[in-house]
Amino acid sequence: MGGKARLHSRGVSLASAAKAAVGAKVQFDQLQAVIRKRAARLPAFALISEASRGYVSAELPPRKPELFVHASGERLSLQNVFAAAAPRAGKGGSALYALGAGAILGLCETTPGSADMALCLGGPAELKPPRVGSQREKSAQHRKLMLRAGATSAFVLEIVG
Repeated sequence: MGGKARLHSRGVSLASAAKAAVGAKVQFDQLQAVIRKRAARLPAFALISEASRGYVSAELPPRKPELFVHASGERLSLQNVFAAAAPRAGKGGSALYALGAGAILGLCETTPGSADMALCLGGPAELKPPRVGSQREKSAQHRKLMLRAGATSAFVLEIVG
């Protein structure tokens, strides 16, 4: 076949499309590029909070609050732009994409072990408590950008008013 593989978005998962494009091993950058390409074809929107009058933003590290969505953006930027995929038949909700981060939105615990959930860009949704180990071992779990839709990343969009 020589040359580049063509990516098809209908009925193909992001991971499958990325594997087809780059071979058996999917690299973070390639998967994120597939997400950005798919999201760029979807209707984009920005949200403004009525309570804070700020744009809803999804920030990447080192900005705070990193990976969590907040409503304090002062001006429109790529960090405030989101896209919604069409609902998948029989699957319920749609995936929401954060265009600036090139990631999928989902729900995450605000602190490990709490029942409080907030909209975020990372996974896993639940952080495990650190395991007991030697001082040399890194034991704290951290979140990584969500590049694959999961159980906490399906949302139903309702137009009101």
